[in-house]
Amino acid sequence: MASDFQSTALKAWERQIELVVYSPSEVSSAAILLQGGQEFGLRVSDLHTDFDVTRSQVYSANVAEFRVYNASEATRKLMAEPGKRVRFSAGYRDMGGPVGIFWGSILKAPSSKVGPDWVTTITAVSSLTEATGTLDIANSRKNKLTPDQKQELVNQAVNRIPLVLNYGPDARAQEIIRTIGNQTGLAVNGLEDMPDILFPNGWTYVGGVRGALQKLSQMLRASGFSLVAGNTSILVTPLAGTSLTVTAAYLSYATGLIEVKTTTDLNIPPKLDGNGNRVVMPETYEFKALLSPKITPNSLVEFDTPHVKTSMLVSECKFSGNNYGGDFHVSGKGAAWTRGAADTLRRA
Repeated sequence: MASDFQSTALKAWERQIELVVYSPSEVSSAAILLQGGQEFGLRVSDLHTDFDVTRSQVYSANVAEFRVYNASEATRKLMAEPGKRVRFSAGYRDMGGPVGIFWGSILKAPSSKVGPDWVTTITAVSSLTEATGTLDIANSRKNKLTPDQKQELVNQAVNRIPLVLNYGPDARAQEIIRTIGNQTGLAVNGLEDMPDILFPNGWTYVGGVRGALQKLSQMLRASGFSLVAGNTSILVTPLAGTSLTVTAAYLSYATGLIEVKTTTDLNIPPKLDGNGNRVVMPETYEFKALLSPKITPNSLVEFDTPHVKTSMLVSECKFSGNNYGGDFHVSGKGAAWTRGAADTLRRA
């Protein structure tokens, strides 16, 4: 049930979220607007809002659900319009405010009366734009497409997100790649393995996603890293002979960890390889903690408890909570990280 504003001010002053609904046809340069501190779209998170967001190495598993309470009739209609996108951030005021967690396309946003409240449930998926593929509206005139195929091309055009990026001197490569991942919905793999790489002359790009990634790939090779982009993910890996200083989110019972447990498969009955040898299963873990936007798929978490002292590569994490007095949580799972002999670990 929705809470009143005064209880919000007392109970959740340090927890903040931003939930913005907008139309891509009205915002062609979302990234540069955000960099300039400009707001765009319809901010609905001033209302009581519950959130459940899943981020995963598996592209199709990147989904989110938001429940917005007691929006006006006009706002409910705007959220339900076809082709709308959503941008979601969460964080804490004393830690710099909300940080981007999810960008996506709204699949549906029905509203219903639940007791005294109007509840709008927004279901969204992470948005891969056709700018990373090969289809183009112009080709529909050359090819014999069915009406459904033509409509599919139109739907893709609605979700197109042109990249307009403008970073000043000493721009960080990690920040640029993370922005592209957030803008397009491409899952970013291996970014936390990369040390600070600065572009002294800044970095500017206007155009499609594929071109931006090709340009970045050429620049990163000079720093010992490879960038490969597919239609579902961006993979960053060190070239041969490169050692790493890797940043990990530090989790102990004094820094927000709630629980961590081992989930390693004991391999009973034993699974055997092609030579008949028992397969050694990787060490795996699950955890729950206070929400930290630093924890994402393919990031590292360092556990420091009396029973678990290890570093884990996150394969999936889920963010949940609400902005009217409820706790912010992140839960996740992954496998123990095996570092190279020359690699070092740095706490975030």
